[in-house]
Amino acid sequence: VTLRATNTGGVPASPCMCITISASAACSRLIAASEPLPPIDVVAVGGNPIQNGIVEVAIRGAEGEPIQVQLTNMNGEVIQVQRRERAQTEERFRFDVSRQPGGTLLLRAVSNNRARAIRLLKVD
Repeated sequence: VTLRATNTGGVPASPCMCITISASAACSRLIAASEPLPPIDVVAVGGNPIQNGIVEVAIRGAEGEPIQVQLTNMNGEVIQVQRRERAQTEERFRFDVSRQPGGTLLLRAVSNNRARAIRLLKVD
């Protein structure tokens, strides 16, 4: 944004605001800085409660971004972390929790400035 004074033919100078917006061909739309990003979608594919000791989740909404999925118990102890450097439209993550005791687990997906967590129940 530039602010400058102009003078045309004896008319006193008045402020004029000039705004230049440019976009590259790689951009498909202009996003205002205050526009919130859509949330990450996390779905327990195998169901909840967890069946047969395997947690499988599908992550959507992070296409093209790095994504990290972390599974912890309710004490905050990390069970496993998985990541993808560049997420596809849907990414699936699988965790073996057969050696974990029954109870609540927390699965958290993080991508850029967004995060989503879901609780999972493991029954023995």
